[in-house]
Amino acid sequence: MKNLTAHHIIAAVALAVSFIVYTSTVADTVSFWDCGEFIAASYSMGVPHPPGAPFYLMLGRFFSLLPLASDIGLRVNMMSPIVSALTVLFLYLSIVRLIRAYHGREQTTAHKITVYGAGLVGALAFAFSTSFWFNAVEAEVYAMSMFFTAIVFYLALRWLDVADQPQGNAILLFIFYLFGLSSGVHLLNVLTIPALTYIVAFYKYPVNVKTFLIAGLIGCVLTLAIYPGIIQGFPFLILKLSIWGVIVLLGLMLWAAYWCYKNDKRILAMSLIVVLLVMLGYTTFFYIKIRSGLNPFLDENDPETWASLLAYINREQYGSESLFLGMFKRNAPFWSYQIRDMYFRYLGWNFFEPARLFAIPLLLGLIGMFHHFYRDKKNALVILALFFMTGLAIVLYVNQDDPQPRERDYSYVGSFYAFAVWIGLGALALIETAQTYLRQIKREWVTGGTVGILLLAAPVNMLVQNYDQQDRRGNYVAWDYSYNLLNTCEPNAIIYTNGDNDTFPLWYLQVVDNVRPDVRVVNLSLLNTGWFVRQIRDKEPKCPMTAKITDNYIKNVIDSREVEGLRDRIWAQTRKVQVQGLTPSSPKLVWDVPGPLAYPVGAGGRYEYFLRVQDLMILNTIAQNASDGWAKPIYFAVTVSDNNLCGLRNLREPNKNYLAMEGLAFRLHPEPVGLIDPRRVAENMMRVYKYRSIKDRSVYFDDNVQRLLGNYRQGLIQLAYHWIQQAEYADDYDSTGVDMPLKDRVEQFEVLPLRIKALTALEFMDSAIPDDRVPIKYDFLALEIGRRYAQLGRPDQMRRILDRIVKEDTLTAQKALEYGTYYLTEAQSPDRARELFELSLSESQTLENIYRIGYMWLQFGGDTAWLKGLYDSYLAKDDSRMTRLKVAGHTMNLGMLDVALGIYEPLWRADPGDGAAVQGLVECHKRRGDLNQALTYVNDWLGAYPDDSNMVRKRAELLALQGR
Repeated sequence: MKNLTAHHIIAAVALAVSFIVYTSTVADTVSFWDCGEFIAASYSMGVPHPPGAPFYLMLGRFFSLLPLASDIGLRVNMMSPIVSALTVLFLYLSIVRLIRAYHGREQTTAHKITVYGAGLVGALAFAFSTSFWFNAVEAEVYAMSMFFTAIVFYLALRWLDVADQPQGNAILLFIFYLFGLSSGVHLLNVLTIPALTYIVAFYKYPVNVKTFLIAGLIGCVLTLAIYPGIIQGFPFLILKLSIWGVIVLLGLMLWAAYWCYKNDKRILAMSLIVVLLVMLGYTTFFYIKIRSGLNPFLDENDPETWASLLAYINREQYGSESLFLGMFKRNAPFWSYQIRDMYFRYLGWNFFEPARLFAIPLLLGLIGMFHHFYRDKKNALVILALFFMTGLAIVLYVNQDDPQPRERDYSYVGSFYAFAVWIGLGALALIETAQTYLRQIKREWVTGGTVGILLLAAPVNMLVQNYDQQDRRGNYVAWDYSYNLLNTCEPNAIIYTNGDNDTFPLWYLQVVDNVRPDVRVVNLSLLNTGWFVRQIRDKEPKCPMTAKITDNYIKNVIDSREVEGLRDRIWAQTRKVQVQGLTPSSPKLVWDVPGPLAYPVGAGGRYEYFLRVQDLMILNTIAQNASDGWAKPIYFAVTVSDNNLCGLRNLREPNKNYLAMEGLAFRLHPEPVGLIDPRRVAENMMRVYKYRSIKDRSVYFDDNVQRLLGNYRQGLIQLAYHWIQQAEYADDYDSTGVDMPLKDRVEQFEVLPLRIKALTALEFMDSAIPDDRVPIKYDFLALEIGRRYAQLGRPDQMRRILDRIVKEDTLTAQKALEYGTYYLTEAQSPDRARELFELSLSESQTLENIYRIGYMWLQFGGDTAWLKGLYDSYLAKDDSRMTRLKVAGHTMNLGMLDVALGIYEPLWRADPGDGAAVQGLVECHKRRGDLNQALTYVNDWLGAYPDDSNMVRKRAELLALQGR
């Protein structure tokens, strides 16, 4: 303890503060996206999606055994706060080391406060940045990946202190071992290699263009040598030479390294040892092959052979196109999407955002960058290399499509780490500036005060602003959603799911919490792969498949990339499919299946249609299940899009629909059914499902979670709509039980009158998923809910919904007219409607707009006085003849005949030859029933203009009405 310095204390503060914040916000259980898969694979020592994370999984298994919490998910989650806090520690140490490179060692108290304070500002700004914090509180690989980046970068800087000593070589060798080890977490760490080469190069050679270019080239070569060289090449060597051949090769390399060392060929010896250490760290990937050979429940890609392991590491499941070659053909607009939307937007999330962060972190970073280049160009170039390689270089390499299924900010956290170094250096520059301009004040006070202000302005403000969004405590949405989806299914069911969020958390519940392991979860994306087809065919719970789905069929059709493999998938634009039951008397499923893939073939633009593998397998399972007497219930999650349902759901022709909603899933029936099963929807959604944390306002829901929660709302809306329709068909207006508490109505739901069932469904929806907690994203949906309430005699709910929409929306003339109409017709609030109508007119005071408003106003019982005032106001601005004729025509058509006559008569008196005015007078009197007066005007006109055929016909019409 006697060697404990202020530097160590501040480093401990950075570590402790970040760790406390992360553990106070860590997720209590499973989260969405890959977390469920990683926790389940860690707990069961399974194999996750390619390219795997074996070292992470081994550590995850260790943490799953620690008695840190009762929830296994929380135990594994705790890895991330620990490694993230250590990342912050190493960032602090790195910033201080970079400052010392041009400041020298700290001598005075003020100097210590300056250097350590700047390091703390930069480290904690990164600690509380959006993207890094997000990764720090859940079971994902990105937190640990950043830890490896941070420790490698710090060790590279530490190497500068001992570069000419034997310890320096040991540090470099350890760094390369970490590169190999980190490949068992994520491959982003190898992108720090160019920065490492610059550190070494600038230490040994002068900083100039030649050194910069050569070092950069060496860095890129080393990066490629490790990935794809060693990481993809190691299993390739094993495949070609056998495992014993590779062992012999490694032995020879080890002997060669020893020989080179003894013969003073140090560089060659170091190179050989580097390769061996990278391979040693990389051996964690043997876990993948070993565990796959034991066939765990999670065994993605089944990489139990060296060939399949190589395919697994190469991510062949996701396509064979070279990412390197693909760089030269952009998949989306480079600047507007890949740079602006997929990089700068994320940089802004973390350090800009004027409304929350006041751009202070960004300004500090920019100041720090210029300061760094001014004071220490060679290390500034190192940080620039790290910033570029872990940011814009990823943009260039990955070449992301538009749109992406989720936000990808986690990919660029290494770049944000580099920027945080400059935030620390920017803090240093401002501290030095304050010291220069405030010399009359004691230096320690100025320094301490400036550090305190900067800590408050950047990291503390970021902590306060981001805390609610990053706090995962009490968030059980992913667990509950998965529980609810699994429990929608009958025993031994098959459920087809759409993507990560309705697959990985379900696996977590089945593997870790033993919830509904009888249900076979079939991810439709994975269903296009042969390995997954084999697993669901052979592993319990099994999917029924016909005898044709042999290993040869899987190889030659499902996994084939040859034209011959498409033969079984040739289809038509639409083809009728018939599935035979167990016996002749069993129901037959007959429906039209569209061909989802279409390719132009030959001349004339003729198209050939094909099934996807997933479609082929769905049809195969349905056919076999039917021949087994429908032994296994089959479901599709409601998140599965219509084009993935093989034509089984038919909204246009209900008599051809075979999928009925039962909550979060559609169930397949062998005979046509209604679009929903109201009994099952009510039972599941109001009695079986869990809705924890939805009402807890301390829990933050991002857009993804809110969209998923919308699935609950959709199910209950469909249930309400069903019972409203039934009530209308039956002309049933029974309101018995409407005053019962909601809980009692839910318990007695089956015996409630039809309309009260519908009302109960809507009120349960608002109780379980309140719209002020989970906003309804689309106004048309909110209005649809309001209309349902209005149909059920609850216009107050429509008013509530309209009030919210009007408050949040930017009202154009058209929108104000539409909302005013809803207030008038559905919400039964004429005063509020008139306010909106007047607002519409203030935006667009045209006669057409007045007429539309007037029509609605009078249609639903409004008084004519207000409407007359609108027209009078318009005429006060424009009383031309044409305008008065238009107003008279409007008011006549609206039934305001006295007003119309009050306009036509003065026009006629002013000019008895005004045909339009006379025609208006005739029509007004006719509509009033004063046929004699109408005939008087007609006869007078014909006396002057006897050849007017229109008036001749009008006279005949009036005489006919009089019976003459």
